[in-house]
Amino acid sequence: MQGSTTRFLIASMLLSLSATAQAAVVAFSNIVSGDGAPTFFDESTTTPDAVNGNVLNIGLNNFGADGTSSSNTAAVDALSLVITAPEGYMITSLLYSEAGQAETTGGTAVASGSIVADGMPTNFATQVFAPGTTLSAWSIEPGIITIDNKQSIAVSVTNSLFAYAFGPTDIAMIEKTSATLTVGLTQVPLPAAAWLFGSAIAGLIYSKSRLT
Repeated sequence: MQGSTTRFLIASMLLSLSATAQAAVVAFSNIVSGDGAPTFFDESTTTPDAVNGNVLNIGLNNFGADGTSSSNTAAVDALSLVITAPEGYMITSLLYSEAGQAETTGGTAVASGSIVADGMPTNFATQVFAPGTTLSAWSIEPGIITIDNKQSIAVSVTNSLFAYAFGPTDIAMIEKTSATLTVGLTQVPLPAAAWLFGSAIAGLIYSKSRLT
């Protein structure tokens, strides 16, 4: 009987720890876009990554600027959301990354933006494409943003793309093709009750070994 009880307690503890480890995925909620007209961030296709649930793949809707177009020389939009850590974890960091391509054989183009995480703003390094630039890839990654162990935080990303062509037949375009947000977590230390529970199990195992 004692052996059965011990095995049950050990199994319960292992299942509890396993469940906690598997639940270490944040929740992304209140995803809203719409600082620009039209909307270039697409909240309907902004979803967690299928492999790593702590990575948010940000949906894009033709996020680009064309210097030869009188109606699309600028693309400006913002995306806001709330990130909540799972029970037993805290948010410790964020990493935003975006990439795209540009060509300015007959004009110029610029990419800029910022992210505000838990009330702390971080500006992106502005990407400037001088005249004569052939089709080239670009990327922006402002570095890891440290979060002070928060259960939930609000995040907003603002992006601006501009393109100016010298003439109607010149090429000046810039577009964003991908954007991701990666969340770092840390596990909250187990409370004293959990350690006492573990000690009790260890005591039972020791007592059983003495009896046998």
